[in-house]
Amino acid sequence: MQTQGASHELKVSELMDRIRESVARKEAQGKLCAIDVSALLSELRPANSGTESASPAASSTVSSPSAIQITLPQINLETELIEGGDDEYHVNELLKYHDKEFVRNAYRAVLKREADDSGYNHYLDNLRSGRYNKVDILAALRYSPEGEERSVRIKGLRVPSTLRRLYRLPALGYFIQLAVALLRLPVLVRNHSQFEAYSFVQREKLVEMIRTVAASVEKVAVSVKTVDESLRATIASLEASIGRTEDSFNTKIKATEEALKTLTQLQHQQINALFREQHQIIGEQKELFDLINARHALEQHTGASELPAELEEQVKQLSQKIEDLRAELARQERVAAFLATTAGRLEQGEAASTGTRAPLSEDRHHLDALYASFEDEFRGDKEEVKERLRYYLPFLREAGITGGVLDIGCGRGDWLELLAGEGIEAEAVDSNHVLVESCRRSGFKVAQSDALDYLRSQPEASLSAVTAFHVIEHLPFETLVKLLDEIRRVLKPGGLIMLETPSPENLVVATCNFYSDPTHNRPVSAHTLKFILTERGFGDIRLQFLHPVEGSPFESADKSLESLHMWFYGPRDYAIIGSKK
Repeated sequence: MQTQGASHELKVSELMDRIRESVARKEAQGKLCAIDVSALLSELRPANSGTESASPAASSTVSSPSAIQITLPQINLETELIEGGDDEYHVNELLKYHDKEFVRNAYRAVLKREADDSGYNHYLDNLRSGRYNKVDILAALRYSPEGEERSVRIKGLRVPSTLRRLYRLPALGYFIQLAVALLRLPVLVRNHSQFEAYSFVQREKLVEMIRTVAASVEKVAVSVKTVDESLRATIASLEASIGRTEDSFNTKIKATEEALKTLTQLQHQQINALFREQHQIIGEQKELFDLINARHALEQHTGASELPAELEEQVKQLSQKIEDLRAELARQERVAAFLATTAGRLEQGEAASTGTRAPLSEDRHHLDALYASFEDEFRGDKEEVKERLRYYLPFLREAGITGGVLDIGCGRGDWLELLAGEGIEAEAVDSNHVLVESCRRSGFKVAQSDALDYLRSQPEASLSAVTAFHVIEHLPFETLVKLLDEIRRVLKPGGLIMLETPSPENLVVATCNFYSDPTHNRPVSAHTLKFILTERGFGDIRLQFLHPVEGSPFESADKSLESLHMWFYGPRDYAIIGSKK
């Protein structure tokens, strides 16, 4: 920090030396001592602000040295031209200016405009070389075509300009110039005195400017010192904050380790419970077999075809208990698989690598397991569901699709089983860990991910078909549109999209059955979805309403009852199939 602090301090002595050197150089060249002090300061600042970016955190609360604004007074060594009234000047009013100032004011007075670059450089070079004097320049401007057009009167110019022309005559011009010089000697002495006074005033202005700059530099030094102290305080504060963050991070690491330990213990408990349940099932099955053998033995000895009522009741109770234990065993297997995977992720540091996401919580596990059980209860028998999904197979055959199928939200894997049985290669994606692990144990290639994230990771035009059965009703509208856009991107030209969702045209579905799934968002109208697909670049769209309710009392030849039939007993779902244009 000591080195950084020193680098922020402006060296006043160095700045003053630079100013003196510039003054001496200008004087040696015979030029006016107009020093651009602001430029000298800007040359010194970069070196002193080089460490400005070293502390990004501090920059948000403390101004850097280079950002300190010191307004220096502007020195003006030029005398402003006092415009003559009625476009009239006396030659002496213009002769009092010198060098650049004279050329600029001559243009302003005579031609009433600023000097153009070529004319300015021409007259200034000739003035400095001695080929022209001020009278020559004034005469050249006044008697030029532009000067005649402006018609500015310059009193006292005609005589000296005439003399200047006579000076250029061969031989005679020299004697004329000498005679005029002798006559004008008192005037030249007076002009010299005036120039000395003018130079003295200009020198005084320079000295005052240098003093002002020195005072300003001292203010800069004080400001930089203040900033340096503020930076030191900020860095100390940041170091303390980093220390607190490190302590907090260590605390979180310890908490994560404790969570891992607890999770491991819970895993072992679940595994032990699983083993106990398995042993209990084996024991109950053995007891049931013993009862069955006893029944056979009793039948052989007594010839009776029925067991005593008490023994028959025991058999029923044991059978029911075995069924209950098998269901519990399946649930325990899901929990054990989830805990094993979660523990593995914690050990590999997956949660820590994200920086913001905590390990999968037990609550999330219960939600996954709960929804898996919910689907088992309400989705329907697997064979029944597979039979309903057979509706979509002809579309794949018609398109000649034998692979490259992605199923979004595969759930239990009913559609994957059906595709595998038809020899069609497919993979799937689902966010529910329990369902994903169940599909993987069945040998299917299933990724656990958000559907939109998974699609974004796939190459463009890489899939032949994308299916999503009873998925889109779970999505907000904006997410649905993004999902359709990504599906279109990953589909090959002519690739199929096949969607199925509850039909809100059935009022019982729209107002009651739809909300039995707490994860549903809102129903999607069939014609709305068809419109969206068309707008997002899909073509050849086919809409089919599916799965009507049987036993409708309104299904008759009476047309007046047709609407009631559709509202209450009409199709519960609809399918929409399209292709990428």
